[in-house]
Amino acid sequence: MRKNTPFLIKFTLFFSSFLLAIPLQSQYAPSGADEVMSFLPGIGQNTGQSSEYFPRNVLGLPDTTAQYELPATSPEEICSLGFGGEITLSFHGKILVDGPGKDFTVFENAFYSPDFKKIFLEPAIVSVSKDGRTFIPFPYDTQSLKGCAGITPINGDKNPFNPSESGGDSFDLADIGIDSVRYIRIKDISSVLLNRTHPFYDPIATGFDLDAVVGLHLIASPSTSISVTFSQHSASIHTDKDLEVSCYSLTGQLYSQQFFSRQSTHYSFEEMPAGVFVLVLSAEDKSSHSTFPFVLCP
Repeated sequence: MRKNTPFLIKFTLFFSSFLLAIPLQSQYAPSGADEVMSFLPGIGQNTGQSSEYFPRNVLGLPDTTAQYELPATSPEEICSLGFGGEITLSFHGKILVDGPGKDFTVFENAFYSPDFKKIFLEPAIVSVSKDGRTFIPFPYDTQSLKGCAGITPINGDKNPFNPSESGGDSFDLADIGIDSVRYIRIKDISSVLLNRTHPFYDPIATGFDLDAVVGLHLIASPSTSISVTFSQHSASIHTDKDLEVSCYSLTGQLYSQQFFSRQSTHYSFEEMPAGVFVLVLSAEDKSSHSTFPFVLCP
């Protein structure tokens, strides 16, 4: 990150060097998630959570060295959510739409052990949202773990955009009756495996380890004229749309939410503490959605 003023750093949470887009069909541009919208770690395992690795280790594509019997373990490749932890990701400037077949794949470091003749897995609930506030979960079962992510090992040397060979757990928006989303949330539930009566009982489970989330049916977001200029204690917002402006901390805490008519207006940071934040600008007509991460320094 690079300082713009002594008080404020504006930065982006996506890393283009970790982004790969290879169209499966002309209208789609599949890629790995390139923005972390919020992260609320759980308890226990914290591998890959430090700023040395996070959020780069969960953006882009899955670890190419991970195999059916050889999981990704490096903090450079995975981030442990911990028991009950949750993370929300998105695709910058793109919308995930319901296309033919599966629409996105979640990659965890599940693996098969030939010694124990079983797959060691750590499940999570997957939910999606259009607006970042209302999330709809995919149906799941805590006993069979059907519908969860973190169940299927990765085939890192295969095409990550082909669910039939990539491994990981793929999801279809049609299964929950949604035509498009902007956000994908993953919430760990692997503590259920600590129960001796569970079919997948695992006393050494430590929590879901996220490698990557890959969108298969992505299209460009409708464009609108929105710009934000940051100053020491405020942001100046210029738009040709009626906007809902929300400010979140990186852990997902909502600090404020305001509605503005199409005009130039100022959003004050005077009462906010130092830290990392995200301005989320959503057009009232749902035609566009923009995020502007920034840091307030003491």
